[in-house]
Amino acid sequence: MTRSFIVILLLAVFFLTGMLYGMDNKNTAVNDESDQTVVIEEEEVETVEPSSTDVMDRQEPVHFIQKAASFLEVGVKGFYEVVVQLLYQISQLFF
Repeated sequence: MTRSFIVILLLAVFFLTGMLYGMDNKNTAVNDESDQTVVIEEEEVETVEPSSTDVMDRQEPVHFIQKAASFLEVGVKGFYEVVVQLLYQISQLFF
């Protein structure tokens, strides 16, 4: 029981450390395409109608999985906010 708890805490620490390191790193991606030249002929360029690109405008029925996912999202966000506020209040006691 305690071993698994310690492993989970260590995974959380390593994950959060990686997230902080990734946010501090300004150069997140290296662009290797700068050495290559791309030639596009005029015949290859196609025009796309604006009505075919609007995916969000379509009215499709909402499936049960989408409803369940949105419900879980609201629940997890609410729980996260409660935990963060609780930890923030505890940290305010020390500072």
